Amino acid sequence: GALLLGAVSAAPTLLHHIPLAALAAMLVYTGTRLASPREFGHAWKIGPDQVLLFTTTLVVTLATDLLVGVAAGLLLKLLIHSIRGAHPGTLVNTTVDRIRTGSELRLKLRGAAAFPSLLKVRRELADLDRDVRRIVIDLADVRLVDHTFLSRIEAMGAELSFAKLEIEGLDGMRAASDHPHATRRRPVASIAQSFRRMTESRRGGPPQ
Repeated sequence: GALLLGAVSAAPTLLHHIPLAALAAMLVYTGTRLASPREFGHAWKIGPDQVLLFTTTLVVTLATDLLVGVAAGLLLKLLIHSIRGAHPGTLVNTTVDRIRTGSELRLKLRGAAAFPSLLKVRRELADLDRDVRRIVIDLADVRLVDHTFLSRIEAMGAELSFAKLEIEGLDGMRAASDHPHATRRRPVASIAQSFRRMTESRRGGPPQ
């Protein structure tokens, strides 16, 4: 993206020398790969919400342009997350507590596990000690776990050669489908229990 922006800013006149037929061929080929029937089937397996996001982004992009289509898909995703109990403030203000016990590193998330929290987890694992043999992503106090978070965490775990990465805290969450990477949300009653546990831990335990 940075290279494309630099090329457009530094030499805008060169773009006019590219044949439009060549640009159209590349766009048609790329669009066919991204919006093939197989991709629709894959999105449906993950959950109906992914099909809705995929279709909305595709239709708005074709009707307007790429930036508007991406913005529409992003706004729709924020709306769906808000309906499921994770408003935009929760997505941004997710905290990651680092707990080290021997050779185990536990990353406890509070808020929502989505793309912003994925960046925080990646930052925690960037300077990982080689003595760590087990990494636990604790999602017991998380309201919502996004599809992107689960798929990227699995990919990050596959890249680790000296430690095993595990996810805990998904029990009791409602999944959008049977797919292992489907978006999950915690029922309202479970959210209240998690908030009560967090409040008691800050006060030093439940009242006697």
